[in-house]
Amino acid sequence: MIRVDNLCLWHGPRTIFRDVSFEVPKGQTLALLGASGSGKTSLARLLLGVLPGRHVKTADQNGDGFRWSGRAEVLGVDMLRAPLAEQRKLRRTDLSLIVQALSDALNPHQTVFQHVAELLPHSRRRTSLALTLCKRFNIPERILHRYPATLSGGEIQRVLTALALARDPQVLILDEPTAALDHGNRALAVAALSAGQAQRSQLLITHDFDLAAQMADRMVILHDKQLVDRGPAVEMLMQPGGRAVVHRTRATTQRGIAPLVPGPEPLPTSPSGLVIQRLSHQQTGTLVLRDISAAVRPGRCLAIFGPSGGGKSTLARLLCGYERLQTGRILWRARDEAQPRICHPQELALVSQHPHRVMARHMSVRDVLSDAMRLCRRIGRGGHDVDIAGLMERVDLPHSSAFLSRRAADLSGGEAQRLTIARALVSRPRCMIADEPTASLDSDTRDTILKLFRRLMAQEQLALIVFTHDPKVAEALGHDIRFLSEGQLRLSPSGVAA
Repeated sequence: MIRVDNLCLWHGPRTIFRDVSFEVPKGQTLALLGASGSGKTSLARLLLGVLPGRHVKTADQNGDGFRWSGRAEVLGVDMLRAPLAEQRKLRRTDLSLIVQALSDALNPHQTVFQHVAELLPHSRRRTSLALTLCKRFNIPERILHRYPATLSGGEIQRVLTALALARDPQVLILDEPTAALDHGNRALAVAALSAGQAQRSQLLITHDFDLAAQMADRMVILHDKQLVDRGPAVEMLMQPGGRAVVHRTRATTQRGIAPLVPGPEPLPTSPSGLVIQRLSHQQTGTLVLRDISAAVRPGRCLAIFGPSGGGKSTLARLLCGYERLQTGRILWRARDEAQPRICHPQELALVSQHPHRVMARHMSVRDVLSDAMRLCRRIGRGGHDVDIAGLMERVDLPHSSAFLSRRAADLSGGEAQRLTIARALVSRPRCMIADEPTASLDSDTRDTILKLFRRLMAQEQLALIVFTHDPKVAEALGHDIRFLSEGQLRLSPSGVAA
């Protein structure tokens, strides 16, 4: 049902991958594993027929944009050569995708209920059918009439799973389908994706070996621009002394980063730094945050850990001024001031879960930073004497002319996230707010980002608040670890395992 033969992909002078071949018959799931930036998502877009570019007959490393050669068939249709009308028909009926880029996947002008209802036939039972579908895929009633901008990453992921499976597609492409989910919702998503699996072909694109072990019949590994190994998932992941490249890759991508401290450390009652006092917030009549109080000092990290839908993203948006405060105060207490003052949102900087969304895709790396500098000068937050080369070095990115000229859309997930951190540093923030900053990254790239945050805290005395559903991230960064669930913030007596 999926067949790929000798597929090669280039972008400009760069080879993304070459000579990729595999098949996924009906009733099977193939896991395609690889690190961030290895070309997995580009391969998925080729199979869907949505990657902009052109087909070439032979190897071509000259030219602009994407070029590809080979074949990529879905249900007998070569998605590299078929007419656009034929590709659209296939995507409407038998081919579905669950994407990694959650922020761009839903219509911002439609509620969750409207997204679900438009898949169903017009009838008097349309509303009840939509409610049944939402219940089947664990979509809570409280978000049915909300818009995508107000949803957490985990809530969007559940909606996308429902939309992808509602039409019972024959082919399903899963691009990091559980990256934004906490442990409980991840288990529910895996169960939903496994139901009816015998009736379709599934391509699972992931950097998560545990997810591959749960879902896949077979797996292939994309490394160094080519498929380096393939075989039954059980054999490659479970047998002692299995294939060396798998275990080498697994050791690299899952080695982790040691916790910053052995456990949560209470803050003093009156620290310098950011102070959150009695913050509560309602959405559509529902109390989503209740009496939140916390503090974080310069050079320290407050890690707020909790399940999807618990209020983490809402609190992050409130802190950065993206939503208006309803109840409570956000203050900054300086060392030499007796009383704290109101903290202006411009003194805080947000690092998003979706770095590609917060940058214009057509802009170069240099333009992204220059644009941030112009904005900071306009609002009086620095930007006058920022050295781009020095800024890039601070976030471990190259500052060559070639890299600064690359489009934001062409950066890997890790590169894009480091660029958003560099852009945030332009305004010289007192505190950085990181909302699920590593959720879509492979473990190796995740560790690189965590080490970068550690260094910024130590060298620049930057206060950091990180929101995450990953206990490893909370333990790696948090001097103070709090658990946020159902709108309430508390200190878990057992560390992050609330």
